[in-house]
Amino acid sequence: MVDKEWEDRWLHYLLLDEIDWGPIWAQLHSNFNNNYVKSAIWESFHLNFWSNFRAKERCHLCKELENDITHIINGCKILMEIIKSLNLNHIYNNKFKITFGVQSENIANYILFHVKSVVFRSRFKNFHSLAACKLQLIMKCKNNIKQDLKSRFDIAKSKNKIEDFRDAFLPSRDDIGNIIYFWKVSEENCLEFF
Repeated sequence: MVDKEWEDRWLHYLLLDEIDWGPIWAQLHSNFNNNYVKSAIWESFHLNFWSNFRAKERCHLCKELENDITHIINGCKILMEIIKSLNLNHIYNNKFKITFGVQSENIANYILFHVKSVVFRSRFKNFHSLAACKLQLIMKCKNNIKQDLKSRFDIAKSKNKIEDFRDAFLPSRDDIGNIIYFWKVSEENCLEFF
């Protein structure tokens, strides 16, 4: 038996009576997330990391005093600003959704988990200003997504599965305008970023 102490801790931190972990783990371990992202999110879900809260210090990113270990996962103002900048704040509008994603939002979760992995892995970096921090982390998020999508697109192209790539990673008509997408597949079947 594994002592899943993190489950009780999350109930306490999110002020909930119950969390259904099955869909949360399934979403994290889906093929949408690469291993780099999965690793960071897995660590944060398990609350298995060192944080400024444990050192009784301020967050290096937003400069606020961390009230608990979940600050970098769902409370940091820089994380919230990046989510807002990518127009994801209408989907991730509470701590539970920011922490674990939303089951029906594959592409949005793909972006969110990239953002969260970048923010999480940057938690001990120092930036000369909040604006510089936000800008650099957004650029890093976009670059990580760009590299991941390029790799996935190249594989899809080599296997003649561009339509599968389109279905998985391109927005539906309903999503256009709701989330900031910065990629598309051209008429000539080339992956383009803007």
